[in-house]
Amino acid sequence: MEKIELKPSQMALAVADAIRSNVVPIVLGSPGMGKSDIIKQTIASPELFKYFEQQYWRKGRQEFGAVKIVDERTSTMDLTDWRGVPDIDRKAQRTVWYPPDFLPRATDGPTVVFFDEITQTPPQCQPPLYQLLLDRKLGTVYTAPESTRFVAAGNLMDDGTFANKIGAALRDRMVVIYLKPDLDDWCTWAYRANIEPAVIAFNRFKRDALYRFNRAEWASPTARGWEFVSRIVTNAKNNGAVRDALIAGKIGYPMMIEYTAFERLFNSLPSIDAIILNPDTAQLPPADKPELAYAVSNALSLAATVKNLNRIMMYLERLSEEYNVFAVRTALQRDVKLNSTSAFTAWAVQHAAALS
Repeated sequence: MEKIELKPSQMALAVADAIRSNVVPIVLGSPGMGKSDIIKQTIASPELFKYFEQQYWRKGRQEFGAVKIVDERTSTMDLTDWRGVPDIDRKAQRTVWYPPDFLPRATDGPTVVFFDEITQTPPQCQPPLYQLLLDRKLGTVYTAPESTRFVAAGNLMDDGTFANKIGAALRDRMVVIYLKPDLDDWCTWAYRANIEPAVIAFNRFKRDALYRFNRAEWASPTARGWEFVSRIVTNAKNNGAVRDALIAGKIGYPMMIEYTAFERLFNSLPSIDAIILNPDTAQLPPADKPELAYAVSNALSLAATVKNLNRIMMYLERLSEEYNVFAVRTALQRDVKLNSTSAFTAWAVQHAAALS
């Protein structure tokens, strides 16, 4: 089946547009791609807040401080959970129902209900979603406020995640969008999330290491897995087999061997401060060690600032153009302010062919 797959930065735009259009997006992708994080960050973004502000505050409605998010797992719910709790209206002599607590009320302000892992919802528990996602109602029990939106996410059926088949009636009520991993997007996020430099550098060097999800293995590399590795590297107090076991337990033994070998090399780099102080004479990586050249280039890109970019570029000019361009592009990805420096302008003119 042909399909359009979006990288994370594109997915954030698609989810935001779906919310603005008041349609229900369902983000599908393999485990560990960061679907949930992308959706939550999009909901919390200033751009989406501005949309809700213009729609539901500046039109005379109650002021609100933030867009609320309700994270609900339909895979843990029974049919009776949707119906709510019954009570007796003695005056009207009939039974009334109180809707589930997680569903937004008009007093809650703009709210996005996020049905995560929706593909694990048992078939017999899917019908309540039919009316909720299309008509924004649950029988006579509940009607969603005008400022409420719905979003969903799930894994693919062939990924071994116990995903259930979503019925055609439910699929027809959602807009399906597919997520794919992207190294550049992940690195942009990793810089902001303070992921360990060695973890970023390794993935920059070994570009296919970011995502190798294997349903047959307990542990294999994923975008989420590398975040866990960064936490281990940052916080583990024990080295050797203990640390290696933790890392292998998330990205698999073969990738652990490759990463820890690269990490030792990365940690043995010459002083980056010394390179910046003496860019014309600082030692260059051996020509037969491309992994060391990548590591140095990556370390310099992490250290680049508006003030020292000129000196860093002096050193980079002594490397081959491959590492030179890689380092500058990585630095710009991390800090867009570097674009406005005279050092970058001069460098861009000199390397215009490589940038085209």
